[in-house]
Amino acid sequence: MKPPLLFLLLTPIILFLSGCLGTPYQPFDEDHHIGYHIGKGPNRRFEITFIGNSRYEQKRVRDFAFLCSAEVTKKQGFSNFVIEDQCDVSTKGIRHDTIQTRPLAARTGDEGRMTQSQGGMSNALPMAESQIFQHITTTPAYRLTIRLISTEESTAPGLAIQNADKLIATLTAQYGLKL
Repeated sequence: MKPPLLFLLLTPIILFLSGCLGTPYQPFDEDHHIGYHIGKGPNRRFEITFIGNSRYEQKRVRDFAFLCSAEVTKKQGFSNFVIEDQCDVSTKGIRHDTIQTRPLAARTGDEGRMTQSQGGMSNALPMAESQIFQHITTTPAYRLTIRLISTEESTAPGLAIQNADKLIATLTAQYGLKL
């Protein structure tokens, strides 16, 4: 029995889109330069950094830094944390792409030949026309410095307390994550 034609046509598209739209919430991956990094400091302090890629909006990167902070809080046996510092640590760069725009065969005359010297002899070699495009890229990243707080500390006035359970529930539902 042959699979329906529509299924065969849609399967590659669905797989492609799921790869593009996927949300890799994961420890930092050296190969792809995406994910979270956790640094431990003194006195129940942690520095959490989440690095995304050009497909990530800054809000998602920030949310993932908060999600990781909530997970660290729970793993350390606490329910709440306060943010002592937070900042956008995104970087910008320039990527260069060379794209062949028109092959030599599409031209006439000598304008499409480039002379290249090899061992003292000049040979006319056909070359393709190409252009170099520059793209400004942004690698979104967000860093939080948090301090885990005890139940007694969570009643202190003036603290902007983050509840780990509420953050985990909200952000996993929002991004369709299973931790």
